Amino acid sequence: MPRLITNRRWIRAGLLTLALGLAVGGASLGAVPAAASAAQPGGVTLDGWGGLHPFGGMTLNTTGAPYWSGWDIARSVAIRADGSGGWVLDGWGGIHSFGTAGPTTSAAYWPGWDIARAIVPTSHGIDGELDGVQGYVLDGWGGLHPWGGAPALTGIPFTAGQDTMRGLSIHVDLGGTPDGGWTMDINGTIRNFGAAPTLTMPGLTVGSAWQQLHVSSAGSGYAVGDFGVVRPIAASASPDWTGYTDYGTWDITRDIALGALTLGPATTQPASASAMSGFMSELTNTHGGVSLDGYGGVHAFGGFPLNHTGAPYWPGWDIARAVAVLPDGSGGWLLDGWGAVHNFGNANPVTGFAYWPGWDISRALVPTSYGASGLLDGAQGYTLDGWGGVHPWGGAPALAGWPYFPGQDIMRGLEIHYGPGGVPDGGWTADVHGRVYAFGAAGNTVSAPLYTRTVTQGFHGLDAGGYLVDRFGVVIPVGSIGSPYWDGYSDWGGWDIERDVVLVNPTRTPPVAQPVSGDAVAAHTEAVFGITGVLSRPECGRPNAPLEGGKMIVISLSCQELTAYQNGTAILTTLVTTGEPALATPPGLTQVMSKNHPFLMVSPWPRGSRFWYVPSWVQYVMWFRSGGYGIHDASWRPTYGPGTEANGSHGCVNVPLAAEISLFYWADIGTPVEVY
Repeated sequence: MPRLITNRRWIRAGLLTLALGLAVGGASLGAVPAAASAAQPGGVTLDGWGGLHPFGGMTLNTTGAPYWSGWDIARSVAIRADGSGGWVLDGWGGIHSFGTAGPTTSAAYWPGWDIARAIVPTSHGIDGELDGVQGYVLDGWGGLHPWGGAPALTGIPFTAGQDTMRGLSIHVDLGGTPDGGWTMDINGTIRNFGAAPTLTMPGLTVGSAWQQLHVSSAGSGYAVGDFGVVRPIAASASPDWTGYTDYGTWDITRDIALGALTLGPATTQPASASAMSGFMSELTNTHGGVSLDGYGGVHAFGGFPLNHTGAPYWPGWDIARAVAVLPDGSGGWLLDGWGAVHNFGNANPVTGFAYWPGWDISRALVPTSYGASGLLDGAQGYTLDGWGGVHPWGGAPALAGWPYFPGQDIMRGLEIHYGPGGVPDGGWTADVHGRVYAFGAAGNTVSAPLYTRTVTQGFHGLDAGGYLVDRFGVVIPVGSIGSPYWDGYSDWGGWDIERDVVLVNPTRTPPVAQPVSGDAVAAHTEAVFGITGVLSRPECGRPNAPLEGGKMIVISLSCQELTAYQNGTAILTTLVTTGEPALATPPGLTQVMSKNHPFLMVSPWPRGSRFWYVPSWVQYVMWFRSGGYGIHDASWRPTYGPGTEANGSHGCVNVPLAAEISLFYWADIGTPVEVY
């Protein structure tokens, strides 16, 4: 939201400040038009598809704003101070006006080449608002391209062939004419040119995690990092973050333009824990995760550089219950069953936790406070006991509304919800049946249980959902969890000793499934279903001759039941839903052709057809017949079994998530599939 220059020497597309009446270097600043509007509060987020999302009370006219659904091509945004409109820069260099903002003449255009990175309009109309007549575009090599007669600037750092430059701010002289500025590269290094003074990114280890730079009067301002995380530069500022949300581990935020700021103690951006984890992981180039065994062993995978110096270990004593790690791998905390929180690596000690010596009842922990470095500092947080009690430490606010089952040791997982300013105001807990309970500001919903037996032992929020940690270390997604780095992960087979799994920066491309061992799959399947022998309804099994050795999946259309056989023995059975009458699942003998995790189902039927459906994510799918026939989970389906096919699928076989996970890891490419 660039605006009229009022008593200041810097302007930056996207940043509005209160008129501070400051002088720079002892020089007073020139007069400006008197008709400029006051800066609005709050701000606006730009996502990579072009979506504009105001927050903090900002009123923004987005009429005509571009939107590229499914195409990550939007790069930067500039907004008029009165909220009447603005401009979006795409990666090819196109500048798109919206609202009542006037059109611009593109400074440079590279069709088919995603290289444009930042936009700064600099000229104002007679109303004092930015008019888009003049300004600058920055390309990824560092090239600065003026438009509309804006003066050419010199001294800009240029790295030919290296797409590393990301942010741009412009410095103006006493008469309001651009005479220099700053660029910022992907590592957070800020370089001044022309008449602009030197600025640096304070208090952070720089890494490949930065996207945009916004600098205001007196050198104050902020940088926008990956996942939309904002960090101040020089003087602190206090924007209104009310209503702000991010995209969790989906790194799709491209710019944030803040409105009216007040100098003083900085207010905390309510960034989600998963966005912060992703940002810090990008900042330090870390990813992967950690598994915890019951003896206290912490096992890094996916390239995660964990410092576990000083981590507790109790050989032969199954007492470790949960783990939390710093996203840069420099340390973390381990919770034992009595409630003690043990720091390791460079993580700070924790005090004030709830403690039950001799009673194995503590189940989960969530540190919530961050230090000046942007990393969790352990000063505040929460633990969960097996009855459901949520216990704050270090002055973390007490939370209310959590489900409580006195005398029943059934609660296992905890995640925290954050309100404006990043203050905890609710959360989610999970029980042994995979049921997730929301409380406080997170809502008061309760999900349907995944299991009738005791299976779940942990829960972590991540991205648009989270994941359950089941016995034997099997990770069960609840919503989207991104694409974890599983390289080097291993489980304990059929030994039920794995207690927690923490994922860090799950952005692997292409995605891969968790490498669960055959023994762990078999043990998890038995834990879920309790099947060790024949089916209760043998008429729903294979209709032909007895099975030979190997694996086979049999689906009964009349029983709406799926059975998995190994060496002639049924090892899993589950109710399913097959295709509706007009799109019935074809009978016949085929095989598993390929598998995907996760997968976006997109309707092959046009909008307006009764068969059309909105794009829908499934977590696991096994394709068994050409033409798009798969065996997959279906989060939208509440019930399965006989009769459900009347309102059934589009031909696929819908399977409850717990059963689908077991099938997915058990079945091999080429496993026979018989539908009859």
